Amino acid sequence: MKNWFLQLPETMNRQPRSGHVFARQFWDNTLRTKLTILFFAVSIVPLAILTLINYLNNRAILINTANDGLSTAASSTASQLDGYFTQKLNTVSSEAQLPNIVDYLSLSSSVKVGGVDYIAIQEFIRILAQQDPNYIRSIAILDVRGKVMVDTNSGNINADMSDASYFQAVMKTGLRHVSSLEFDPQSGAPYLYFAAPVRDASGAIIGVLSKQYNASVLQASIAKNTGLAGEESYPILLDQNHLRLADGFDAALAYKTLAPLEPQRVAELQAKRLLPPVDANELSTNLIDFDTKLNQVDTQPFFSAEIHAAALDEEQIATANMTTQPWVVVFAQSKKVFLEPITMQARNNIIIMTLLGILAAVLGFFVSQTVASPIIRLTETAEAIHEGNLTLSAEVESKDEIGMLAIAFNDMTRQLRDFINSLEKRVADRTAAAENARAESESARKDLEAQVWLATGQTQLADMMRGEQNIPNLAENLISLVCRYTGAQAGALYLLNGKTLTLAGSYAFVVRTGFDGVFEIGEGLVGQAAINGSLTYFDDIPSDALEISTGLANIKPRQVAAVPFSTNGEVVGVIELATLSEFTPLHLELWNRVSESIGVAFRAVQTRQRLADLLMESQQQAEELQAQEEELRAANEELHAQAENLLVKRQRA
Repeated sequence: MKNWFLQLPETMNRQPRSGHVFARQFWDNTLRTKLTILFFAVSIVPLAILTLINYLNNRAILINTANDGLSTAASSTASQLDGYFTQKLNTVSSEAQLPNIVDYLSLSSSVKVGGVDYIAIQEFIRILAQQDPNYIRSIAILDVRGKVMVDTNSGNINADMSDASYFQAVMKTGLRHVSSLEFDPQSGAPYLYFAAPVRDASGAIIGVLSKQYNASVLQASIAKNTGLAGEESYPILLDQNHLRLADGFDAALAYKTLAPLEPQRVAELQAKRLLPPVDANELSTNLIDFDTKLNQVDTQPFFSAEIHAAALDEEQIATANMTTQPWVVVFAQSKKVFLEPITMQARNNIIIMTLLGILAAVLGFFVSQTVASPIIRLTETAEAIHEGNLTLSAEVESKDEIGMLAIAFNDMTRQLRDFINSLEKRVADRTAAAENARAESESARKDLEAQVWLATGQTQLADMMRGEQNIPNLAENLISLVCRYTGAQAGALYLLNGKTLTLAGSYAFVVRTGFDGVFEIGEGLVGQAAINGSLTYFDDIPSDALEISTGLANIKPRQVAAVPFSTNGEVVGVIELATLSEFTPLHLELWNRVSESIGVAFRAVQTRQRLADLLMESQQQAEELQAQEEELRAANEELHAQAENLLVKRQRA
């Protein structure tokens, strides 16, 4: 069907070698024959041209609509996977700081194995594993040397996991970590590892909590989005080496590469447990064209290729990259499926044109029996329709064959017009539906990214403020983290002491001439924020605001914000931030969420400092009292000696 339409223009433009002979023979025919031939041509040729043009235009529209739907589905699937990984990382980070785990790793080596504490921690991690029994294969607690102290899989206890990628990543960075998909070197079973450091009260790492997930969770996540972009659409998840991690069409193709890899490359990846431990010839599906086009998505984001060797037609493809892993989500749909409307249209058009051709021949035969003038007028009407004016209709001048022919011609034109209008409406409806789906998916993705950004910022601030720190260190660390995370180019942190705000920490901050680092309450943007107790920011930058310093000049910021932080309704200090761009509502929401925790942290440090000062003062007073007591004792001894001397002298006298 497709080839017939593509070859039609060539067929129409082809000139017969014996054109003049054909013309002579045509004019030698009877009027009935000529009218029949002419009526057939005038009726069918315009329909064929209009149908071809409409076919090509609608085909382009359907392909663009399919591309938009596939791209939206790929982005939505990637966002769902990223959200799942972020949720699991948050969970393992929270569980790593549960008192049961921290207390167990804090025990001495002699009591960690056996005994009540060991049995209790075994039962505790078994309960944690029951939270997701379908996919969690094991939960393990490792000490700082990588030795498995406790594991729900008893066969792993006392195993040395110091060379495991997830353990090394956590110990090196001190952050939570999700591994690439790794394959067991003996069984070939694929797993994912989510790991987080376990810290004691001082913030020191005392071990690692790891969760081993069955890789079938990826197939389940991918499979549930099958059909998201329409009928027979499905996603595929590929890693950075173009290894299928999950396939929404054929799960049996999982853990095979798109194209063959070099033997040396296969050996390297298998040594890193990133490929199954099987022969290199069994790893590839030999889809070299698909692999090549996937490497060119930066310049050609949409393309068609054969994804499965057994497929009967090419697939239209769109991709989306994940953020939590160097993986790519591919969403595909058979061209045959989304081009089905115009395929059906072409089939119906052939039937319609065939029927119309038969009708035209019959009508032409009867028209030849009538007067030539009605035929000429009818021909003129047909030529106008041929030129694209579908609003015209033939005038019915009689009730005989010519009148019937005019009526049939008008019906044919009306059917064609209605058909074209209905097809355009269906295409417009599908386009609007795809656009609405894309907009909803984009909105959901942005909301999810915003929540992840806020949660990550709160977590990083909480991690940074954990442990014992003095005020200068806490202030410097906090203002640096806030500036880096929010994209502020400069910042300063002031602490309230009575009626003054004193500079305690800064980031990329240059002290202005004559500024002693102190603001009075109500003075400047900082002092005003302390009085109001609420966030204040200005686009019209005041003269006392901080500047952004570079190696060449001090630049006046575009926007400055003063963020007070407090505890129990009492202002503890103010953070002043400057940016060359603009602070967004997302930044304001983050500051509102963390201001109370910042105030609590500084109040705790101040309280701890005051207690230390009072302790030192009491110790000094005790030492002074002891010195005075020694002096009094010495004076008493001297007076006693003098009294004895006087008594002796009196006795002698």
